[in-house]
Amino acid sequence: MPFNSINSKSAVSTTSTPSHYGRLGADRVNLIVGFVLIIGLSLCLSCAENIEQPADARRVTTRTDLVGGPGALGELGDIVLENGEIKVIIQDKGFSRGFGVYGGGIIDADLVRPISPGNSDGANGRDSFGELFPVYFLQALNPQEIEVLPNSEEGAAQVRVAGPGGEFLSITKVLNRILLNSYDGVDGFESLGELLPILSGEEGIAALLGDAPRLNFEVLYSLMPGARHVEIQTSMINTDDSDIELPSDVANQLFSFPTFAGLAREPFQVPLGFVALFGAGNQVFAPGFGFDIRFALENRYQKAADFTPEGEASPLALPALPGLITPGLISVNPEGVSYGLFYLPEEIQDETGESAYPKSFAYNLPDIREGSESFGINVYELVFGDKVKPSDSLIPFSASSFTGMFSAGTPSIIKPNERFTMRHAFFV
Repeated sequence: MPFNSINSKSAVSTTSTPSHYGRLGADRVNLIVGFVLIIGLSLCLSCAENIEQPADARRVTTRTDLVGGPGALGELGDIVLENGEIKVIIQDKGFSRGFGVYGGGIIDADLVRPISPGNSDGANGRDSFGELFPVYFLQALNPQEIEVLPNSEEGAAQVRVAGPGGEFLSITKVLNRILLNSYDGVDGFESLGELLPILSGEEGIAALLGDAPRLNFEVLYSLMPGARHVEIQTSMINTDDSDIELPSDVANQLFSFPTFAGLAREPFQVPLGFVALFGAGNQVFAPGFGFDIRFALENRYQKAADFTPEGEASPLALPALPGLITPGLISVNPEGVSYGLFYLPEEIQDETGESAYPKSFAYNLPDIREGSESFGINVYELVFGDKVKPSDSLIPFSASSFTGMFSAGTPSIIKPNERFTMRHAFFV
């Protein structure tokens, strides 16, 4: 009987086992399927969050398109350039709302923030930037055209600004014109004798300054999807039907005058770059010199003055101005956004197959004093001990919120319709 009972229990147990484990297996399968679905959904959401938003450039038609913050200057009609990471405002034509003279420059820059874009009163944000505009020696771009271009094949949003030169420092107008040869009237003088009667006339050198531009300036702002920087291509184009020599005949004749002997280099490279106004609250940092740019510059100018004995020619002849040699400028603001501006040098292969950087300004300034033991040594290495790299720029001045950066040097001749271009990156 016990045996039979055990057998019957065993039989019952045996017949019920498949049903029990079948339910358990089904529950496990459902649990695994649910777990996989949750993981898959999470991965899909994660992928969706990581998908790069396309870059876009457009006219500002509502104030919610603008950048907010204590330094915000943007208005309706300006250009917004954004890509889901950063948002930049380029001012429309007209006079600058910042500390510069003309529009066409970057006046606001901020991160794209994961909050509402703003309301009818304006945009949210932490913009503390002042202004950034290109300079061709000490001449700025006076924009006559500002247009949004179609996105490039790589997806970059693009904005083009173009126009003739204009002075942002009126006292340098004459110097700008004769060095850049950007307007008519300062060429065609083969000797100082031809020039002196005009210079001694009632109007003086102002009689040479024509109104017809020979050079057109152009800036192309490009923003790639997912990028945290705007690439800025700055060009000067010969719109004349003849070669443009840099500097002009007037400048060459004046530099040959005994009073100005040794003042300028031969050949003469006109420096091009940017003026940056980083805005109140931003601490500007130059790699290699730290935050103390003003006193570092004062030290450099004093060291340059002490380097050459009185009566001897200085290796720092124009346009090799004293200044700081640094790879870029960076601003830090604990309450806002940090910014950076860096030169992007153009590398080519020379006749021997070696890398060359003909456009890099400070990199291509050797000592050219005949008979000097230091002939051929870079003047900034000679005077200040700097090891100049192709990507380095010269910071020649920083005053009244303006910080100048010279990065590229022009060729001595620009042919008709020829374009000379330099590239920078502006980081946000």
